[in-house]
Amino acid sequence: METIIKELSEYERELTVTAPWSMVSGDYYVSLKKYLKRAFNGHKAGQAPVGEVEAHFMPMLTLDVLAIWTRPLFLKAMIERGIDTAIAVKSLERELKKDEYMRFRMIFIVPPHISLPDYANMKLRSTGRKSRLEEASHWLLRSTHIDMPDVLVDVELRYSAKAGKKITESERKKASDRMKLIIILRQIGFNEGVEITNNEIVERIKLIAARSEVNYEQLFHFFIVNNAMWRMVDTFQAEKVLEYISCFQVP
Repeated sequence: METIIKELSEYERELTVTAPWSMVSGDYYVSLKKYLKRAFNGHKAGQAPVGEVEAHFMPMLTLDVLAIWTRPLFLKAMIERGIDTAIAVKSLERELKKDEYMRFRMIFIVPPHISLPDYANMKLRSTGRKSRLEEASHWLLRSTHIDMPDVLVDVELRYSAKAGKKITESERKKASDRMKLIIILRQIGFNEGVEITNNEIVERIKLIAARSEVNYEQLFHFFIVNNAMWRMVDTFQAEKVLEYISCFQVP
């Protein structure tokens, strides 16, 4: 695996990862089996030549394989460079060449260094699950200082602000707090070994698809193509870490 990191600004970085075909080929063929069963262009289900299936569904195959490997390889590249709270922002390029390589290029942000409070001895008075999570969130925000860069707040506002609407100071403050909490919980998760797996991500998307009454595969690809997967995963991990530390002292 080859990784290249280019510094774009004080906080922004561009990462390019190239993985050998041998690393991703197994997942490629697992995904291919799914598309071999589909009917398309006059072919009955399961009767199209393999080459035609690959050519027709290559964009989907690329997304499927990249969805499995992008996050683990991103995290591996960050760990190798001692960066444990990087925030992935968007994908710039996705490429899969059968029998050769898989490559992706993306933008990520390195937040300022933070000193975590003594969260293991955090005293929560609330007894209900939801109220304990809220109390833990407020405690972490109050107890942790971060000089939040505008670029990070702007990233959060891309997901939360309504298009064409003027952003108020109150909305910007809320966006800053949300991003601050994600960074804090990312650091805690790294320290405590609390991570989420690809299977957990898949199950979360299936749940969202069922609740929204949309096709799972279409939603999965929508998340990837529209750079929404990173935000969903960051939020999911933050929720898991928050749940973990809020159970340290159960009343």
